[in-house]
Amino acid sequence: MQALSSRQQKDQSELYAIRGFKKLDRRICTLADTAWMVAYTALWHTEYIAEEEKQKCQSFIKAFLVDASDPQEAYDELIQRILLARQYVLADEATRFVPAPSVWFDETNKKGFAGTKAWMRKVEETRKSFPLHRQYLKVFAEAIQDIAETGAEEDFHYWRSYFIERGWNKMVNLLLATVGNLMFHG
Repeated sequence: MQALSSRQQKDQSELYAIRGFKKLDRRICTLADTAWMVAYTALWHTEYIAEEEKQKCQSFIKAFLVDASDPQEAYDELIQRILLARQYVLADEATRFVPAPSVWFDETNKKGFAGTKAWMRKVEETRKSFPLHRQYLKVFAEAIQDIAETGAEEDFHYWRSYFIERGWNKMVNLLLATVGNLMFHG
């Protein structure tokens, strides 16, 4: 392996890399930050998450996006899987819970994010016959991304109205909380 010049060493510190030395571009960082905020709001909204814990989860999310052949499709899937987990827990809050974020995102935890893969495949299979099946999952991913990227008040009001008009009240509440966290969470 050849030695790096001092300029190359300096330039390296300005790049982010995850697995396979792929450059982590601004788009991936934005998608990952948005996905983390959705996960935090949907699954751990009332919990204080330590910075180290948050960093572990963001690293997992970034790797998930970078390793995908299409980061946008991976983001859409990631958000939908998070929402499926939220629905699962909310269906029986007395006995169901979500462990710490780094445990839930651990690739070996079949009762965490890894376990939602099968749920997502079932949704996708059903969508082959019924394209609008659980449409709100896909739409939520698009809405939050749109609001996060533009920061425009009119986009927020458009998506809020869109969800209200369809009677997706639980999604409206999650949208409001997620946007609040995107705007004001440190």
